[in-house]
Amino acid sequence: MKPGKVTTISAVFLCGMLVVHGFMLWQVRHVIARGYPDFTSFYMAGTMVRLGMGHDLYDLKAEWRVQQEFAPWVSVRQAALPYMHAPFEALLFAPFTLLPYSRAFALWNGLNFLILLALPYLLRPHLPVLKQIPPWIMIFLQLAYFPVFFVLLQGQDAILLLLLYCLAFSALKKDATGTAGFWLALGLFRFHLVAPFVLVMLLLKKFRLVVAFTMTSVVLVGLSAWVVGWRGLLHYPGYIWWLEQHRSRAILTPSDTTNLRGLVDTLLGKWFPAYVQLAAVILLSAGMLYFAMRCWRSAEPRSEQWNLAFSATLVATVLVSYHSFIYDLSTLLLPVAVSVSVLLRRRLLPTRFQWGLIIPVIALFCTPLYLFFWFRVGHPNLMANFLILWFLALLGTARLAAKQSVAATA
Repeated sequence: MKPGKVTTISAVFLCGMLVVHGFMLWQVRHVIARGYPDFTSFYMAGTMVRLGMGHDLYDLKAEWRVQQEFAPWVSVRQAALPYMHAPFEALLFAPFTLLPYSRAFALWNGLNFLILLALPYLLRPHLPVLKQIPPWIMIFLQLAYFPVFFVLLQGQDAILLLLLYCLAFSALKKDATGTAGFWLALGLFRFHLVAPFVLVMLLLKKFRLVVAFTMTSVVLVGLSAWVVGWRGLLHYPGYIWWLEQHRSRAILTPSDTTNLRGLVDTLLGKWFPAYVQLAAVILLSAGMLYFAMRCWRSAEPRSEQWNLAFSATLVATVLVSYHSFIYDLSTLLLPVAVSVSVLLRRRLLPTRFQWGLIIPVIALFCTPLYLFFWFRVGHPNLMANFLILWFLALLGTARLAAKQSVAATA
């Protein structure tokens, strides 16, 4: 297919996704200000910290009382929408609570929008393909990506995690591994979406990164203890476990998680007991992280293989994380940019690798596919199939890039 025709089809497709997103936003515009989005839990946590109620941050009754003060009209909830993230993140939202809920929501999304505007400029030195795309088109591309739109719709914090991964990517490119460890540690408000990546870095013996990550983590633990007290901090793991065991049906079920855990639950849940499913998830996760680690071997920071290795590791991190919802896929915009860069630069890429990169990217941008899996089938976790295909294609393309690099230097 001619490049001009591909560009036209892509533009029409992405404009279609933007229209769908605009229609969805119009349909839910009235309930956003009432406190239905997930931003409610962040606003509540910030309010409790600002009012000196940090010791009750993980008390469901106290959470419910605070939420009723600014969002009493949410009919779908009979209890608090719990705050499940690390205590230190609540400090970030405390200043927002000086404003009424609806204005705080708008301000938070305004900050997310600025992050999206800044990302192409941050990545341009490392991904030349971004220099060919005007900034105003880049923001439309990001808004056409359903996980990003869903982050904005819910007032979630996944775009902030995307920024931290992009900063770590840029730091590692410059061989500033300690700085990369610092940025990754700041992402511990979503521990499950950071720990697998850092584990791969540890296995690769990037000790400066791990030391910086550990030191920053210690500071964040101390900050968290200051917010909720040591007793509250020690209570936090039990609180999360209780939510997982007793409230998960109301918050996040395995069928909602776009990862290996969700996929295994759907495929094996009816025929095998829980311990067999857990063993399968552990084995698959270990294998995925092992192959992600191998992808880094002999990769130079300025090479295409390095970009592919980073992308494969990030995709693997999402897949092996314990919780990964649709909005968490916004962190994969970086691997999307890398994949598109590879497709544009490598015209002679084998067909199987081309389609292995193209199909997942199209699927991730296809909003109707998410809605079909979510509302029609009831299993948004089926999106994980595309992530697995993408991971395998990234591994294969990285291996090919490594062989071609060796041949070129021979």
